[in-house]
Amino acid sequence: MGYELVVEKRTKGMEEIDEFTCNVWGMMAVRQCMSNYSMLVLDYPQPSFPQGEQRTEEALEASRRWRPEGRPGIPAHKLGSNDRWFVSPAECREALSSYLAAKKASGDHDLFVEFIRFLEHAAKQGGFRVW
Repeated sequence: MGYELVVEKRTKGMEEIDEFTCNVWGMMAVRQCMSNYSMLVLDYPQPSFPQGEQRTEEALEASRRWRPEGRPGIPAHKLGSNDRWFVSPAECREALSSYLAAKKASGDHDLFVEFIRFLEHAAKQGGFRVW
């Protein structure tokens, strides 16, 4: 299983930065870096997926967009599986704000630096989906 993060509004000529891909181990490293910089929202009740007759595409989409109120950053569950989660531009900006506020002089892992570039782009392109 791998991860493909894709911006909502693709830009012609920007295909290289419209996507961020990595394997499970890579995403685990990205999430660890994000946690170190307080970019993730942790410890909250998980959203539930609609069941039975309530399982419409609209209800599924609402679950994919859900976030805990008043908690800045990207909810950790959205980067824990490739279930078409939607990360909003606001969530991208909040995570980037935490990163910039905590940034230290030490070097970051190359994959994480690539992710930060993607996150900056996604914040301007309508957010992103996790596939």
